[in-house]
Amino acid sequence: MAKNFRLAAVFTALVFLFFACSRQQAGPAASSGAQTGGSSPHGVTPKGVFPVVNEPYTLTVAMRLHPNVEDIKTNFFTQHLEKVTGVSINPIVLPDDENEALTRVNLMFASDDLPDVVAGVLSISLQRHL
Repeated sequence: MAKNFRLAAVFTALVFLFFACSRQQAGPAASSGAQTGGSSPHGVTPKGVFPVVNEPYTLTVAMRLHPNVEDIKTNFFTQHLEKVTGVSINPIVLPDDENEALTRVNLMFASDDLPDVVAGVLSISLQRHL
């Protein structure tokens, strides 16, 4: 159960990371748009409005899964977050073995075929490459 919570926390952090990195308008125009219910030019809805995007968005995530998670696409929490946020996940499931997962991530970096997010690979050698 703690592992499912960890998966949920990682997914939630990814969603927040995605929206925290989007550019925001500076000045009074940005705050007035949120107060009037207008939408951001970047496809993100105003603060506190769900779904958080105006159009469906797919986030590609490379991650290692806990063995108790059978399928990330059919996982209840994943489906709930996709429904609420409007952001769907395109998962790239990495091997359970740390070395194999690290090798696969290194190949992604080398081939310049990177996902939007890499999660669950905690290695000093990976941190050196970032």
